[in-house]
Amino acid sequence: MAAPDLPSAWKSPYSPSAKQPTLVEVPPLQCLMIDGKEDPNTSTAYQQALETLYAVSYTLKFAIKKASGPSYRVMPLEGLWWSARMEDFLDGAKENWHWTSLIVQPDFVTAEQVEAARREAGSKKPLPALPLLRFEVFREGLCAQISV
Repeated sequence: MAAPDLPSAWKSPYSPSAKQPTLVEVPPLQCLMIDGKEDPNTSTAYQQALETLYAVSYTLKFAIKKASGPSYRVMPLEGLWWSARMEDFLDGAKENWHWTSLIVQPDFVTAEQVEAARREAGSKKPLPALPLLRFEVFREGLCAQISV
């Protein structure tokens, strides 16, 4: 059984069409998420977070497919970035950046499936960021979007 192509199913937030900023209502989305702080270019924690997000996302995808569930494409990595001082972005002070890295999961994925995938991925290789991984609904809401 094949699930819809997720970026196509959520066309408005994933397919900007205008060269001018437009408002888009992003629906609530289930995500695997990990938070951190530091320069993402040099931070071991950031690299470990990405490795964990991908390991659990792909383990989850293949476990669902093996159980005769829908086959689906793993969504792309997304990131949220912020700092206490806006100047940190202008000055390139990446060591002060905070981040949340996330991968959106299909609506049919359950917390039980995520927990099983977490255990399986962790049993295959050391994933130091695994204790930081959380599965929750992210509510972005109304956003501005532009095509570049």
